[in-house]
Amino acid sequence: MKVVRTLSICAVLLFLVAPAAALNPERDIHQFVHRSWGERDGYPGQPLAIAQTTDGFLWLGTVSGLFRFDGVHFERYVSRSGDELPKDSPVDSLLAAPDGSLWIGYEGVGIKVLRNGNVKSFRKADGVPLGDCICTIVRDHDGTIWANAGDGLIRFDGTRWEQIGHEWNFPEPKPDITTAALFVDSQGTIWAGFDHTVLYLKQGAKRFEPTGTVAGQAISIAEAPDGKMWMADPDTYVRAISMSVSSKASATAQCEIDTPDGVTPKCPRGDSSEIQIAAANRLLFDRRGNLWVTTDSYGLVRIPYLEMSNNQPVLESSRLRKK
Repeated sequence: MKVVRTLSICAVLLFLVAPAAALNPERDIHQFVHRSWGERDGYPGQPLAIAQTTDGFLWLGTVSGLFRFDGVHFERYVSRSGDELPKDSPVDSLLAAPDGSLWIGYEGVGIKVLRNGNVKSFRKADGVPLGDCICTIVRDHDGTIWANAGDGLIRFDGTRWEQIGHEWNFPEPKPDITTAALFVDSQGTIWAGFDHTVLYLKQGAKRFEPTGTVAGQAISIAEAPDGKMWMADPDTYVRAISMSVSSKASATAQCEIDTPDGVTPKCPRGDSSEIQIAAANRLLFDRRGNLWVTTDSYGLVRIPYLEMSNNQPVLESSRLRKK
């Protein structure tokens, strides 16, 4: 998982740069000017999460804590209040909120909020499970903060964190189940990966609903500009999902999951779109609808919008533009 997130940083960095209208979107990434940062610039290495706060600072969550980038140098962040930020605990997730605060998910430590230089900590006594991962933190359209804690979903009520369970029609926490996907779409719907499937909660609702999606691991979910939802599953492929996935599409996904590693799947075609690239991890759509995917097999891949818009499978071939 940590290697996966290191790769995903490369994709996100591409979209934090101010857009330039004159750039040709069909150019190869190697045709653009690049700048790199190393140890002499304070770059800590091994990043797991990235975010940019409203003051313009770029933040990196790494295996050795939280770092801030001012456009020139990286530095380990020390809070104004002097509150200790762990140096030996990985930062799995970051969320930059509209009010300027930064929400920080620490592995095995809990969740901390950095606001105006001061740190507020949430631990087990505050309802945060101290498992292996605070995998993803998101903010819904009502301003509520949610987190996928790896073995379950939690929600901040303004004072403490509550475990999302049967009262929300959500499966009970399972220590052996680890999923990272948590996403809020343009309509305010929350999509959560859990226990080899994906559930959704419409804005204002109090009940999660099943999608029928079958997944080995729901690692990442993203929304295309046309509103179509996509999921990355390293055990199968990148596939389109919806609030009601057909049994045919689910059977195809199960077949792909059951196919041994190193063997080309011979599964019937489902009735949902898929991008047949193995070991996909993080997904990100750009302004033109092109999809960027971090993978274990291909590095960073760009799928042109036109290849995704015809509702046909995108095959694992030279059309996958490796970056």
